[in-house]
Amino acid sequence: MKILIDIGHPAHVHFFKGTVKDLSDKGHEILMVTRNKEMTVDLLKKYEFNYITVGEHQTSMTGKALALLQFDYRIYQVAKNSDPIS
Repeated sequence: MKILIDIGHPAHVHFFKGTVKDLSDKGHEILMVTRNKEMTVDLLKKYEFNYITVGEHQTSMTGKALALLQFDYRIYQVAKNSDPIS
C-alpha cells in the first residue's frame, strides 16, 4: 500500500518515525510531504525518509494564508501523481 503523510511540524517526524519504520518493514511505500520549516527537513534527511518539500514556511499572517492554499494544492498534486493507498 502507498501511504502519504503530511508533516506540518518537526515534532511530527518524531511522532511518525516508529510507524513509518514498521509500515516500511511490512512492505508499504511511505511518502511524506512537508514545508521547509525549522528542523523538519533536517530530521527527515537524518532518518532517511522519502519526502517532498511543498513550500517555504511563512511568518506573516498574509503569507501563511496564501501559503496554505499553495501547500494544499501542491499536496493534492503529489497525492494525485503518487496515487497513495493503492
